[in-house]
Amino acid sequence: MKTQSYIYRCLLLVFGFFLNASILFAQNCNQNNVTVERFELRDVNGNPFTSADDYQLGEEVSGTLYVILGGSNSGNAYSTVAFFNILINETPVSGRQRACLSELVNPQFGTAIFASDLTWNWGDKVTLNGLLVRWFTNGNEGNTCNQITEDTNKSAQCFASPDDIEAEIPVVPNLDFDAETCNPTVDFINQTIGGKPPYTYAWNFDGYGTSIEANPTFTFPGIDSYEVTLSVTDADDITNTITKTITIPAIEIEIEVTPTRINESTGSILVQPSGGTGPYTVEWISTDPEGISGTVTGVDNTYLIDNLPFGNYEVSVTDSQGCPGFVETFIDIATILFSRWGGLEVTLKEDQAGVSLDWFTETEGDPGVFQIERADNPDLDFYNVAEIKSSGFSDNPIWYSHVDTELPSQGGRIYYRINYIVNNEIDVFSDLVSIVIEASEEAVHFNTYPNPTTGEKLTLRLHNHRALHNKEITVSLFSANYFVNKEMIVQGQFIELGDLIRPFPKGVIILQLRGEGIHQNIKVMKK
Repeated sequence: MKTQSYIYRCLLLVFGFFLNASILFAQNCNQNNVTVERFELRDVNGNPFTSADDYQLGEEVSGTLYVILGGSNSGNAYSTVAFFNILINETPVSGRQRACLSELVNPQFGTAIFASDLTWNWGDKVTLNGLLVRWFTNGNEGNTCNQITEDTNKSAQCFASPDDIEAEIPVVPNLDFDAETCNPTVDFINQTIGGKPPYTYAWNFDGYGTSIEANPTFTFPGIDSYEVTLSVTDADDITNTITKTITIPAIEIEIEVTPTRINESTGSILVQPSGGTGPYTVEWISTDPEGISGTVTGVDNTYLIDNLPFGNYEVSVTDSQGCPGFVETFIDIATILFSRWGGLEVTLKEDQAGVSLDWFTETEGDPGVFQIERADNPDLDFYNVAEIKSSGFSDNPIWYSHVDTELPSQGGRIYYRINYIVNNEIDVFSDLVSIVIEASEEAVHFNTYPNPTTGEKLTLRLHNHRALHNKEITVSLFSANYFVNKEMIVQGQFIELGDLIRPFPKGVIILQLRGEGIHQNIKVMKK
C-alpha cells in the first residue's frame, strides 16, 4: 500500500507541473495584441522552398526558421521576443530558443520574420512547443529585447500557446521511379512533402497517359526517355508542379578496345553486353572513315570484333526481345607496343661518378618522352631523375642513353625504370633494373655555385637532399673579421645563401656545414 507521504509527494509534483505551465502559458497573457499565426521553414537565404529544389528524402538541409505574427496591431507592441523549443521528429534539439522579432518598433504582422537558423533532414517533421511571446507596450528608450525575459514582467505583455506548432513548408512535389532494364512498365514513387495533407495528385506521362494515384504504375510504348509531370494540390488548395526526365534502362555494354598498328588492321573491340534477355545480336559500323560493318547473332556473354583499322565505330546490341543498346568508341593507332622497345641496361662508369642507362626502340610513332625514375631503397619509392624526348616516326631502331651523376652518397643498391609517355599517356613501363654503388667519402656531399660568387649570389646544393629531408643543419660562414651562423630545415635540393654573404667583405669566406652525420667545410671566394 502506498503511504500517505508518497501520495502527497506525487500531488506536489502534479501541482508543480500545472503551476509551471500556468506561469509559462497563462500568466500576464490576457492582452493579446500579438499572436503567432504560423512558423515556416525556408532555405538558407530565407526563400520559400519550391518544386525546383532538388532535395532527396533524408538529405541534410541547412535552412532557416521564420515566424508570421498576427493580432490587433494596435500600435502598442514594441521590442517583441519569442521563446520556444524545437523538436525534430518529436526529439528536442538545440535547447531553449530566443528570437528578437522587433527592436523598439512595432512588429510586422503577416510578414515572415527570421527566428533561427536550423539544420534538418528533408522530410523530417519539425515542430515547436512551449511558445511564449513577450513585448513592451511602449517604445521608450531602454525597453529593448534584452530587457525581456520569460519571467512575469509587469511592463511586458505576452502571448502563449500550450499546443505543438508544426513548422510548415509549401507543398513540394517530388518523384522517383523504379524501372527494370528493357521493361517499359515503370513503378512511380511519390515523394511529396510540405503543405497540408491530404494531397490530390495529377500525373502526366509525356502525353501517353495520366493518373491520379499517389504511386502509379505506367507502361510506356518502348525503351526510351520520357518527360513525367506531377502536380500536387494540398488541403489549402495550393498546387505545385514538378517535371522530371526518366530513362528506362537499355542494355548495358562494356567494351575493351585494342589499338591498331600504323597502316595495319590489328585493332579490336571486345563487346560485353548485360541486361535484357539473351542471346544478343551485335552490329558494328565504322563512321570515320566509312567502310567497315558487320553483324553477328547468337552472342551469349562476349564477342570480339577484330581485324579493325583505326577510326570511329558505332556498336549496337539487341536482345532476343528487341531491346537495344548502343555505344560509340574509337580505335587509335598504337604509338609503341610492348615488343617494340627494350634492352634497358645500367652500368657504373669507371670513375664511379655516374650510372649509364642505355635502351632502344625498334619502331616509333608519335614522339614521346622517356621519364627515367630511380629508387634508393628496396621499398621502391621511385622519383623522376631525368626526361629524354624520343625522336618519333621511325621504322628503324633508335638507341638512347643517359648518365645519372647525382648518385646517393650513402651508396648501396639503387633501382631504375623508365616510363614511356606518348600523347600524355603512359604507354609502357620498362623492366626494373638495379645496380650497386659505393658510398662517397663523405656521408653527405655539398657544393656551392657560383664560386667565386658574383652579385652576392650563392647557392648551396645538396646532392642527397632526399636523405636529409626535414632534417636540421647548421650553416656557418666566417672570414677574418665577420661571422654569421644559421640553423635551417632541409626542404629541397637548393638553399639560397645570398642574404648570409651580403654583409661579408670581399675575400675568402669559409662555409661550414654541421648536422647529424654531416661535417664539411667549403671555401668560397667573394669578389
